[in-house]
Amino acid sequence: MKNFITRTLTAIVIVAVQVLCTYFSPLSLAALFLLLTALTVNEFIRIVSQRDGVVVNRPIVIAGSCYLFFSFWLNSLTRGESLVVFFPYLLFLIYCYIKELFNKHDNPIANLGTIMLSQMYVVLPLSLINVLAFTPFECFNSEAPYYAIALAIYIFIWVNDTAAYLS
Repeated sequence: MKNFITRTLTAIVIVAVQVLCTYFSPLSLAALFLLLTALTVNEFIRIVSQRDGVVVNRPIVIAGSCYLFFSFWLNSLTRGESLVVFFPYLLFLIYCYIKELFNKHDNPIANLGTIMLSQMYVVLPLSLINVLAFTPFECFNSEAPYYAIALAIYIFIWVNDTAAYLS
């Protein structure tokens, strides 16, 4: 029972922070998810790096991940007209490939796989919240607030997770 109470109180705090940041302004929504992106990539790399032979430069990967998030945010604010912002991220990916090609690590494929998986599994889904929150969709009322779709997605996920936990 104590575990349930702890989880409930933690969930209430997390939900409150997420809803307030989403409702308050587009900048606070982006800042919250940028922080979540950095923390999640760090945790993902920490877990995967426990395997023998996996060596990843965390600060570089986290910086590249945050830049991808920033690129999606900026691209969503300009309604998809500034694809040039993704060019430095491509340079980051090329840097990762070249670095692993010339480093003398035991398992460069595992290192590169860890980097690419962190980008696809963690960063891309968190970055796409920008597209959902800041891109106007023609099928919705033009007066709908920017955060309506993001909050709807949160609610669907929270209800699903809560029902799965309780059942």
